[in-house]
Order: sequence, then C-alpha cells, then structure tokens
Amino acid sequence: MTKPPRPCPDAAPAPGAADSPLAYTVRESPRARRVTLRMSAERGLEVVVPRGFRRARVPAIVREKAAWIARMEARMAPERARLAAEPPHSLPEHVDLRAVGETWLVEYRETASSRVTVREHGGPSQLEWACDGLAAGGLLRVSGAVGDPGACRAALRRWLARRAVVLLVPLLESVAREEGLPFSSVSVRGQRTRWGSCSRRGAINLNRHLLFLSPEVAHYVLLHELCHTVKLDHSRRFWDEVLRRQPDAARIRRELRAAGGEVPGWARAPRGTA
Repeated sequence: MTKPPRPCPDAAPAPGAADSPLAYTVRESPRARRVTLRMSAERGLEVVVPRGFRRARVPAIVREKAAWIARMEARMAPERARLAAEPPHSLPEHVDLRAVGETWLVEYRETASSRVTVREHGGPSQLEWACDGLAAGGLLRVSGAVGDPGACRAALRRWLARRAVVLLVPLLESVAREEGLPFSSVSVRGQRTRWGSCSRRGAINLNRHLLFLSPEVAHYVLLHELCHTVKLDHSRRFWDEVLRRQPDAARIRRELRAAGGEVPGWARAPRGTA
C-alpha cells in the first residue's frame, strides 16, 4: 500500500548524505525486496533498503534518481509550506472528516478534573450514518484540564480512534459487498507509515487518518486493500484488478502520495504514544 508521509521512527542519517546535495535518510526493512525511494513533505527523501543491503551503494542510487527527486521536491513544496505554517501546539476549532462528510465543532471547557475527556453532542449515530449516508457532524466538548494542549490532543486522538471504528468498518463492508470482495476481519489503527494493509488471510488494517481524506481517495484505499484479497502482491495481475474496478486509479494514486498533508497535526500521535 502506498504510504503516507509520517516521521520514520527508525530512520537514521544516511552514510555519505552530508557529502551530497541531496539530504536523505535510510531505513532497513525486513519486508523490502529491492531499494525504494520515497518522498514526503514531513520526512523528505527516505531510502528503504532490504535487510543486509550495503549502504555504501545508496549515494550512487540517490544520484541516479536526482531528476525524479527534483520533480517530487517541487510537487511537495506547497504541502511543506502548509505544514510549516501550522503552529506546533495548536488545537483545532473544528474537525473535518472529509471521507464521510462530517464536520465537528470543538469547544474547550475548563473543569476541576485533572483528566481531559471528549464528548459528542448532537452528532450522528452509527445507525443514522448507515441509513442516511453522509452525516453533518455535531459538537465535540473537550472538558477537564484544557490548559494542557498535549492532554487535549491526546483526548481528541482517543475520540478519533473510536469514531474511525464506527465509520470505517461499515464503509469497508459496503465497498466489499459492492465489489464482491470478502475479507476475514478488519481493524482500525493509527499506523505511522501505512494507509492500510491486507494479510494473507484477508485481514485488513485501516488507518484512522483515512477519515481526513477526500471520499474518492479514501474509497480507493479501501478498494486497493480489498483487491489484495485476490492478489496479495503488487503484480500486473493485481493492478489489472484495481483498474478494472477503478479506471481512474492512476490519478487517484498520485493524489494519495500527497494526501498525508491533509492529516492535521493534532491527530498525529508523538512517537511512543497512541
């Protein structure tokens, strides 16, 4: 699955990177079968190598891809500017879950409690969403020690995790029924590096951050993972399966590459937290 731009927890400065005009990090992945270059607004250039790969070969590979890197840098420039303009400790005044058409206003209320909690007021129920399609949203009341921005963001992330299960699971079930692509199970998490994944047994994992993407892009991710129940790899047969069901897949994939910038800062959990 194409991965969103998230900070890589095990990335380290690449050997020789200081001698090159192209700054990058190298990450060794046990799942990698070949060297892959990935570019994101937050991480910059990341080189993913198979386990045991000689890192001394990486600088030459990066130089060979200089033209591609320059194109991707230009494509990521607007997203980087947006991220730079976002205050690092800001709290949201509203939450837009574009994938399902929900907008929640956020109200902060200081109370004597040392904890911070989030409660929904006037929001749609799961039954209403399932029956009526796209819902309008409601009010999120953040209460407690709201003078602590970190605690507020953590509470909002807990709410997002709950809401994502309520919304993404039935959405995946709906797409699976429409496409005739059954799966064995589904879980919703806050993955740092993947929008979704599918196991050999048809167990699908979805990233709760999908809720911030456009309906079209979110639908594509669900379809992509469901197609892995037919073909687990990214072979020609797999892409033929995707294109047969989504003719605009190539265009949507291009949009997905930059979609990580649509995830607000508060929703991104610091390393080591949920």
